[in-house]
Amino acid sequence: SHWRLPLLTAGAVASGFSAKNDHYRTLVRTGPSAPKLGEFVVTLHGHFNWTARAALLYLDARTDDRPHYFTIEGVFEALQGSNLSVQHQVYAREPGGPEQATHFIR
Repeated sequence: SHWRLPLLTAGAVASGFSAKNDHYRTLVRTGPSAPKLGEFVVTLHGHFNWTARAALLYLDARTDDRPHYFTIEGVFEALQGSNLSVQHQVYAREPGGPEQATHFIR
């Protein structure tokens, strides 16, 4: 919105772009967004009456544009706003990765 022109993008997946403040008020997403994915997951939990908990695992390489982190961010925020106990854990490729993830889920 710096130039007061619309910005059409297939990017801007992260939840932060939903805040239509001074920086993003002319942003138009043409693709999916993390908050919409989060709404879908909350609806899915409600449909199947899943009320106990949710476990979110993601790979966060921190060397790229972090697509997994920003995708799961919308799900995490939406589930946190519902009546679920939500925990998250970064899936690590280091020793203990898959086994640690399996233990976390149980």
